[in-house]
Amino acid sequence: MMIETIVALCFGLTFVIAMLALAVKFPRPTAFQYTVFRIVLAIAVAGVAAVIPGFLEVSVSTAVKAGGALGVFIVVYFFSPASLVTNKVDEIDLPTLTNAWEGIRAPDINDLDLDMAHKALNALNLVAWYWNEASKDEKRLIKDECFSPYKQWFSVLDSKNIDMSDGKSSRIHLDGRIRDTYKEMKNYE
Repeated sequence: MMIETIVALCFGLTFVIAMLALAVKFPRPTAFQYTVFRIVLAIAVAGVAAVIPGFLEVSVSTAVKAGGALGVFIVVYFFSPASLVTNKVDEIDLPTLTNAWEGIRAPDINDLDLDMAHKALNALNLVAWYWNEASKDEKRLIKDECFSPYKQWFSVLDSKNIDMSDGKSSRIHLDGRIRDTYKEMKNYE
């Protein structure tokens, strides 16, 4: 009996720790990942609950009643508290994206304002992040709403090579995700 308790506890704790690691690695899971994570977490918590003394009885409807570890499984699976406080999976926040450019004037190539360049870099980063997380339909929407200012500021910051306040040039800031996003967005159909 003692060995069964230890095995059930180790099983449950191992999967709970694994789920915490996966939550850090995938902060915005796809709908499929979210479902799989929820099922595995429910099984893991039920495994831990199996070794805890006491009894829990759960009634989800007149058709579903369970107690003990199965009751814990049902609570965790059917009543997912994370879904109450998070955005829907695969949903972009278009107002945030369009507001990213609010207060940022079109670049004046002859008189570049360093503060405006910093704001533009922040907006470029935000759009690039959303772009990388977006579905096909969302990418079309992002391109329609954000490509014009993205292209203008990317071109100016790339061609002028401005020294930013952190000592790095604007080209260095553009390298990586921002540059990759620009290329993808430019060629996106």
